[in-house]
Amino acid sequence: MKRREFLKVGGATAAAAALGPWSADPTRGAVTLAGAELAYLPAHRQLELFEARELSPVDVLEAQIARIGAAASSRLDEAIEAARESERRYRRGDARVLEGVTVGSHEPGRNDYVADKLRQAGAVLHLQTTSGSRGGSAASLAAGMCTVATASGRNGSPGIPAAINGIYAFRRAHRRVATVDRLLSAASAPMARTLADTILLEAVIVGSRSIGLPIEPDIDDVRIAYCDPGGPGEVDAETRRNTARAVRMMSKLGAAVDEIELPRAASCLEEANAHLQEQVFRAGYDLLVMPVVATPFDRLTWYPVLTAPAGLSSRNVPTGLQMVGPSHDARMTIRVAARHAGAAPALFTDGTFPDFRHEA
Repeated sequence: MKRREFLKVGGATAAAAALGPWSADPTRGAVTLAGAELAYLPAHRQLELFEARELSPVDVLEAQIARIGAAASSRLDEAIEAARESERRYRRGDARVLEGVTVGSHEPGRNDYVADKLRQAGAVLHLQTTSGSRGGSAASLAAGMCTVATASGRNGSPGIPAAINGIYAFRRAHRRVATVDRLLSAASAPMARTLADTILLEAVIVGSRSIGLPIEPDIDDVRIAYCDPGGPGEVDAETRRNTARAVRMMSKLGAAVDEIELPRAASCLEEANAHLQEQVFRAGYDLLVMPVVATPFDRLTWYPVLTAPAGLSSRNVPTGLQMVGPSHDARMTIRVAARHAGAAPALFTDGTFPDFRHEA
């Protein structure tokens, strides 16, 4: 695809013009992808193509700028230079772990712990998300405006906006990141269109390789407690049905699944924690799986919570499930999510986001 074809999206002409001429590198652009395919290309695939010099970070940035519009990216000049520096690093052979991967960040400024850490890893922070940061990050990913994103969880969970946008989100347990900012554990949840990209971003944020993929391929030894909150107004029937189907798939994949009941409301987080401990983890279960719904269990920041797509409703709207793991073991949550992701149909296929508009 030629460069000028990217400029057809309204509002992007000035932004794309600022990118300047292509590099003289004869190997650049060896992979021909359409604008949407570039914008939705997963980070792990981008990194492979960048390393092989079959694709440039500037190619991806340009495709995503075309979807954003020039006026929406206040950090355009900085992002352009960062993408060009990533190109140079790939030529020199000193690319970093996230070299050239674009990130939509709720806190992209300097002196922000996570933003600085992502830049040090080679990421290109080109977009500041809006709408309370959780909804903005999820929507930006769904619209192909960035490759991965961070979201705030200070005043709530990223799970609900992730679920309704068909996105993965991971909220680590409190104190998982060593920093003076005590709220960091809740304030920098990684989000992406694939689980692999979500965990890649998390591994960079926490500075740990042990959390990444691949992990144990089987879940035969895993015990799952499944809770269907039910009740009028708690969660819609199709979300419940899709979550139940996903749990049945986990059972077929080898996990032992029991349905349990948890109280629909708790007077405080301490009470919710007591129920979670007593009925799930002290009862011998490794994981709690339930539909994404605003409950006290989702706000217990000392447990890792992973949100995953559960499928589409009859109106083509995404639904999501959440997995709550033990406070000391984020890998258990990731392990089950990875096994499910490998068997479940992906929402993002052929480089595009599904058309969620309801056809009458």
